[in-house]
Amino acid sequence: MQTPLSWKRLLRPALLAALAAPLIAAPVAVPAAANDSAIVPVSVHGTTGFGSDHVLFSGEMSITPRIIDDPVFKGPPVLELIIDFSNVKGVQAANGKRFATDAHAVLHRPLLAFEQIEVTFPYAPADDPASSRTAKATIDITFNPKSGVRITSKISDP
Repeated sequence: MQTPLSWKRLLRPALLAALAAPLIAAPVAVPAAANDSAIVPVSVHGTTGFGSDHVLFSGEMSITPRIIDDPVFKGPPVLELIIDFSNVKGVQAANGKRFATDAHAVLHRPLLAFEQIEVTFPYAPADDPASSRTAKATIDITFNPKSGVRITSKISDP
């Protein structure tokens, strides 16, 4: 069965409008300054577990902070944190067993002068990824408009 010509004339513009609407209405996030998106290496140290089962962590998290303004709705700025745990390593104290992680996290938080956030991440022995565990990274973030974002961290049990 053929579609009448007038029906095609109505259907094509409607489909085009439906496909183009999300592209036009999507808000655009603009960083506050170009230097806000530099990667910040954060040294981490900490212990999880107890007794002979505790794991000593050390290494560096790579955190990319970025301040995002809201020019569309004029809302307060947001701090975006992209956290890479892949350079954080652990060693079990009792037997020297090594632990690693490939965890990443992306967080959006209100931009405050000081905030403490907690992020859990999985870690596993290199020879047995099926037996993973979790640890908690506590990240202290301070923001000063003149000096920018400052970050420190420690690792503990979740």
